[in-house]
Amino acid sequence: MSPTLSNLIGLDRPLGGAIERGRDNNFDLLRLTAALSVLFGHSFVLTAGQTSLETVDPISRFLIPNAGFNEAIHDLAVDIFFVISGFLVARSFLTQKTLIGFVEARVLRVFPAAILCAVLTVVALFALSTVPAASYFTNAETWQFLINNSTLWRVEYDLPGVFATNAHAGAVNGSLWTLPIELRAYVFLTVLGVLRLLRFRHAANLVLAVLVVLFLVPEWSSIVTRNEDKWRLFLFFFTGAGFYINRKYIPLGILPPVVLLALYTGTSAFPKLHALIFVLLVSYITLALALARYFPSIDPGKMGDVSYGVYLYAFPVQQALIQLLPSTLNGWWLAVWASLVTVFLAALSWFLVEKRALTKKGYAASALMRYRG
Repeated sequence: MSPTLSNLIGLDRPLGGAIERGRDNNFDLLRLTAALSVLFGHSFVLTAGQTSLETVDPISRFLIPNAGFNEAIHDLAVDIFFVISGFLVARSFLTQKTLIGFVEARVLRVFPAAILCAVLTVVALFALSTVPAASYFTNAETWQFLINNSTLWRVEYDLPGVFATNAHAGAVNGSLWTLPIELRAYVFLTVLGVLRLLRFRHAANLVLAVLVVLFLVPEWSSIVTRNEDKWRLFLFFFTGAGFYINRKYIPLGILPPVVLLALYTGTSAFPKLHALIFVLLVSYITLALALARYFPSIDPGKMGDVSYGVYLYAFPVQQALIQLLPSTLNGWWLAVWASLVTVFLAALSWFLVEKRALTKKGYAASALMRYRG
């Protein structure tokens, strides 16, 4: 039988069919690539001390004038994280047997690594602080950093006397700003799930449509947030969730991204619509790549999922290298050396804490059943 046009452009294969392959996907590879892209983009910003077309990396010089929200490469990488997160967290909620099981899985994935990172950052960076030990460890700023960056509902960026003379002065871990936003997205998605709106596709799509309308109408956008970066990440997260909810009806193929790219090009006169189509375009390409043909030989997840650790440790490692080697590092060299140190720390985090924590999944649900029994 000769192939049809639908066969040739792939529209006969829904997203849901690719998901059925289980763990044979490229999510781990994409997440690690995104984490290293954040590190790469930050290397140029941190050595220069500012973000401008003259100081960012070469890829960002192209992206900033052309991306939907004027993102640099490290911003776009975070967008990709949020698409993947929305997709996988929606799947987790809809496949978990109990609410407590879902919450437990999220807690074990997010907090053990964050707590370890906060503790190690406070202890290790004392060596680079200009403040005496007694003042450093009793300072309220130190304890606020430790507590808030462990709980992640809000984050702190400064430690007493640390990185005060760096080009990007004071900021210890600027990457953490996205994590409270992600937690709030989890909470909102959980509320939708508890209300059973996620289990009914049309109801979930209605909620997503309301979110889109709120974004598009300037007078209503502040109902969610006045911060454009938060809006951007919420949109990417819930677009990822929407793709999972509609997985049986979204085709995998060449035509959808081509159409979205054409729409994106043609809507530049309408900034918010332009940005929204960019969200759809990036989300589609991200998930299409994640669910494309699986190559086990390039799956970093087989050795360990270090992407979260890379994201957590990259920024303080970069700032520490800048302070220790102020005259020898440019953006390229910082990216190289920081990658080596950060991946090592991320691997320790994975094998010593994260992997062990994830083996405890199901414990809370089992304990609750025993208590009820």
